[in-house]
Amino acid sequence: MGITVACTGCRGRSWQVANSPSKTKLLASSLATVATVILTLLCKGMLTNNLDFRITVPDSITAQRGFCIHVPCSFTTPDWYKSSSEPLYGYWFRITDRQTNLEGTNIWVPGEFKASRDERQRFLKFHSTHMKLSGDPEKGDCSFTIINAGLDDWGQYHFRIDKGESYRYSFNPSSSQTHTNPQVVLTDLKKPKIIKPHEVIWEKPATFRCIAAEMCPGTKPQITWHTEPDIHPVYATSSWNTQQSNWSSTYGVDITFKPSLADDGIVLTCNIKYHFLKKAVHVATRLSFGYRPTASTILPNATCENEDQGRRCTCSFHCWPPPTLTWEVDGVTVTGNGSTSDMEVLHWAEGNAASSTLLWKGASIDHYDPFITCTATNPFGKQTVVILPGSNQTSEHHLPQTSPLSPVHANIYKSPRQADLGGLS
Repeated sequence: MGITVACTGCRGRSWQVANSPSKTKLLASSLATVATVILTLLCKGMLTNNLDFRITVPDSITAQRGFCIHVPCSFTTPDWYKSSSEPLYGYWFRITDRQTNLEGTNIWVPGEFKASRDERQRFLKFHSTHMKLSGDPEKGDCSFTIINAGLDDWGQYHFRIDKGESYRYSFNPSSSQTHTNPQVVLTDLKKPKIIKPHEVIWEKPATFRCIAAEMCPGTKPQITWHTEPDIHPVYATSSWNTQQSNWSSTYGVDITFKPSLADDGIVLTCNIKYHFLKKAVHVATRLSFGYRPTASTILPNATCENEDQGRRCTCSFHCWPPPTLTWEVDGVTVTGNGSTSDMEVLHWAEGNAASSTLLWKGASIDHYDPFITCTATNPFGKQTVVILPGSNQTSEHHLPQTSPLSPVHANIYKSPRQADLGGLS
């Protein structure tokens, strides 16, 4: 006589624990009880190694209310699990204090039933009509999609598979795999995203892109642009869309125009209306542009004139943002505004034009021409103009190498609207 333990969840396996002779009846009875408990735990999967049951799913997914959510998911099962000839069903449940009685199985499962391809469950009380098991469990795909996500979709989820009696398994945290339950988090409607060009250059086409992402099928938003102040009537817009998956699309509208100096500081605003939500959002960006220094052909440039005090040279450039101007006289670099006993430098700027004068005092201008250059530099580049090419004569008047310039009184003009060095704000 022995004790037989049948395991309905272990592919028809059973174990028998035999009784010992009467002399050791008490000890044998105790051992049999322990063995029975161990085998029962094995049947329930409490002492088995579940490494062959694995699920890969994001820890958390964040989406906007009213938008679509696609959660990629995959799972694997041990080889023996595939021996069942029954169809493989997958079920997603939202973890709550409720329980669900699955039709056709007479099994109560913790949580609210949300999605499955098992047609027997379509009439369950908490069956979601906007959440779909988009993956194919037969291929190890447990991905799911939520359309027009609402507050009743917020929370943690767990996945369960069923391939007939004795072939049922729920993916719950265990010592071998702690993460099995994805968390769905919903947020309020966010502002749209504007993609800006790397830099905006005067008279060069610039394209700004406004994007509405993760849109559900058939929920195309209305996207428009406007400028403030409306001083740039010549621009072109183009609409586009891309499909991320069967359940999600991205829409956008591009605006392209050639900016001028007068456009610096204008505000570009993207407006998006979500008709299905009866809501609208907008986002704005301020335009500032830049281009490399160019020698002016209108203002005095690359000239030198003799004066009573010495020789005064002038250079002028146009660019944005205003440049740093640097003089070089016979290899000596001079920057900033100021004066010494040998020279005086003055810079000024107005709008996108910048000029500078260099007064070389007391030089022997009748017999020696120094090599003089003027360089303008800003974040987009630099340009150098040669003021005097120099001569083969040796200067008897040497410039100080380290003598600092002392400030001179001068009016410095700047544009009333400063452009960002990065090109955009």
